[in-house]
Amino acid sequence: MKRRPLLALIACLCYVLPIDASAGRLVGDARVEPGDTLSVEVPNDPALSKSVVVMNDGAVIYPVLGRLSVGDRTLPQVQALFLQRLRPYERHPDVSISIAQTGVWDVTVLGNVKTPGKYQVRSGAHVADALAAAGGLGPTDGPLPDARVMDRSGNLQSVSMQALLRAGDPTADARLTNGATLYVPSAATIDVSVLGAVDRAGQIELHAGDRLSMAVAKAGESTSAKSDLSHVFLTRELANGAKQTYDINLYQALQNNDPRFDVPMQKGDVVFVPETSQKGGFLWGGMILLRRLVLGY
Repeated sequence: MKRRPLLALIACLCYVLPIDASAGRLVGDARVEPGDTLSVEVPNDPALSKSVVVMNDGAVIYPVLGRLSVGDRTLPQVQALFLQRLRPYERHPDVSISIAQTGVWDVTVLGNVKTPGKYQVRSGAHVADALAAAGGLGPTDGPLPDARVMDRSGNLQSVSMQALLRAGDPTADARLTNGATLYVPSAATIDVSVLGAVDRAGQIELHAGDRLSMAVAKAGESTSAKSDLSHVFLTRELANGAKQTYDINLYQALQNNDPRFDVPMQKGDVVFVPETSQKGGFLWGGMILLRRLVLGY
């Protein structure tokens, strides 16, 4: 069986969105997000003028005042909180709050977008921001299926692409979180076959643009599966009618979030997952989450 390196099959899709994080957000309705750096200016007591970073739970640690919850508050609300907490220490407290540096979140965009991959977006980003980072939707024909967002804890949220992109409804633009994954299914579907050490070997229906990991995840999600994901064989029919088999290290794709090793599937592809003596364990736990993202439950 002839094999080729995966790099001959697919170019790297990993892309980092350029971000000018040094540009401060000074508008009054800007909300403070995890990762933001706040500039706290106290003119009457320069020793209390500090820069503080908003932690993942939305709190900051500030001298004298200790821990303050500022996440998802507007700048005037944060300023009012500081004034209230400073009154025991200052007779006429005067505080100015601004966002000196916007935080950066990591999001992963999969499915029917022009350039799937892992991106950096501004903290507080929404689905539309992630779509823009991925170059927008891929080929579309007919009604748009709902997209799905999964946070780091595995919580799912459905997003109406019809309402967001066709009707222009801003309330459909769901807010993301740091580490979230956005999956945008295509209206078109394809059939592939997944065989070997999976729970449900046979024909699998995918959405156009879905990747190898999604095909394997849909075919089996058991944590007891003894699947050798470091040697997944993909057989594909080429334009000239010949068949080519590729030996793909899907393990590396899942461990390192490396899209070079997670091939977009094509109609008629045949995937074979060999068996190993080791249980999938942690990796199959990640595949369970991926299966939930793809299936929506």
